[in-house]
Amino acid sequence: MNSKLNALSEGLVYTNRIDLKSFNDDLATDIEWKPLNKLGSSNFLSKKLISISGSHAAIETTRHVKAFISIWFVCWIGAWFWLGVSFAPLAILLGAALFYPLIQIQQFNKTRGFEYGWPWKNKLALVARRDMYALQIIHGGARIKYQTFELNLVANSGTRHAIFKEANLAYLEGIAGELSGIFGIPIWNAARQQIRFG
Repeated sequence: MNSKLNALSEGLVYTNRIDLKSFNDDLATDIEWKPLNKLGSSNFLSKKLISISGSHAAIETTRHVKAFISIWFVCWIGAWFWLGVSFAPLAILLGAALFYPLIQIQQFNKTRGFEYGWPWKNKLALVARRDMYALQIIHGGARIKYQTFELNLVANSGTRHAIFKEANLAYLEGIAGELSGIFGIPIWNAARQQIRFG
């Protein structure tokens, strides 16, 4: 495991203790604090926040993961030809499970808000700037050797929108800080309450 992630992720114990009153907001007591993103997370950096300008940013897949995806597809295409057509459904299912969360478009605009969706759709879903209320950081689930954490956007209605899932809590907090600076919304960081060093 990457030593940077190891220092932040290994040795942590999940306690699930959250003092919602510490956020000083009634909406914080009304929303869910369970993991929103059902998909897994790796113990290496798979996505990063790209600042395009002072008012525009996007979350993109890292070049290392893009290279891995390319190699993966070449290997599976070779296996497909070698093992025959009957192998195709398994290849498609495994590919979808691994790479589905990595191809989603996620972009932030200081004027418009948060847009997200899939490349094959004509229109992206939008959380308008006026509806963006807070950023939520929570424990996202435990893996064999590391913990994961989630960054979610909370709308005025209390609806949560998944932004990021990562094993490196400090990195996630850095992204939340940048987005908080762009949009001027608070960060509700429950992850630091939910974990402790074992």
